[in-house]
Amino acid sequence: MLVCPYAGTITGWEIFEDSNPQVTNGSIVIDIWKVATGAFPITLPAVANTIINTGAGGVKPTLTTAGSSKYTNLNNWYTTSVAANDLIKINVDSVTNCGVIVLVLLITQS
Repeated sequence: MLVCPYAGTITGWEIFEDSNPQVTNGSIVIDIWKVATGAFPITLPAVANTIINTGAGGVKPTLTTAGSSKYTNLNNWYTTSVAANDLIKINVDSVTNCGVIVLVLLITQS
């Protein structure tokens, strides 16, 4: 889990397979969950807090038999906005034969 340090807009994602030697025949699908902080007790992000609307064609960060993948069309996500101190949790939906995975969320500060 991570805390977003500033308000902004998620503009895309990049995912890399970063082990040595690199595994290029694996696959992984990742979901992103987000909740606002400020209330006590803090509610931790869960599946109900997904920001990706796959039913409307939103694409989860996915790597399939490649070393990297990038995606910037987030039109079908529930939200791309983040507020300072939002909690973001990365959830692995499925994984097969992967080594070290790096997910980068591209966020433009507002």
